[in-house]
Amino acid sequence: MNVQLHEYLRDRAQAERLALACNTKPVYLSHIALGHRKASHKLAQLIHEHSGGQVPKESLRPDIWPADKPTNVSPGGLSESRAA
Repeated sequence: MNVQLHEYLRDRAQAERLALACNTKPVYLSHIALGHRKASHKLAQLIHEHSGGQVPKESLRPDIWPADKPTNVSPGGLSESRAA
């Protein structure tokens, strides 16, 4: 279940606007929110953009966009963020 999308879709008018902007139907977005369907790469990006980031693409497709950046461990044992 995708909690962010589920919460976003609770407002019916907002769900309709998001579906229209993403060229899909509200029921399909509900299926994604409930975990019955998986958003495509493109749809995840559209949901992210048209929700104003309230539904992060990372939460919809963590297999494509990992939520956490990998870290490197320095010789001293302290964790350092990997440079982009």
